[in-house]
Amino acid sequence: MRPAELDEDDIARMEHVDLALLEQRMAALARLRLAPGGADHRFARSVCLRLPEALTPQERHQVAVMAWRFRTSLPRALRPAINPADPLSADHAALRMGCTPTVALAHLDCRRA
Repeated sequence: MRPAELDEDDIARMEHVDLALLEQRMAALARLRLAPGGADHRFARSVCLRLPEALTPQERHQVAVMAWRFRTSLPRALRPAINPADPLSADHAALRMGCTPTVALAHLDCRRA
């Protein structure tokens, strides 16, 4: 099913999967051995103490960027499908799927879960 054809139930399922995936990524990033005192280490520790629903969109994006950056250290199911920080990757996925880049990123993450 293409994301442009999603109904309300599918959107609700994607949001639920997105929060579940986000929570799993947050927990996995918090367990990584990162350089002490580094920005990634501080962010991972501060984010793991909060609920996924309480994160701002910028913080959710940063979790996805960190998951991409440390993808080789994460379980395969938690790795992003494409680089979330690269607008060309999102645009290319959106063109293939016939939707907006934001929906494409969310759909690719939900398909993996």
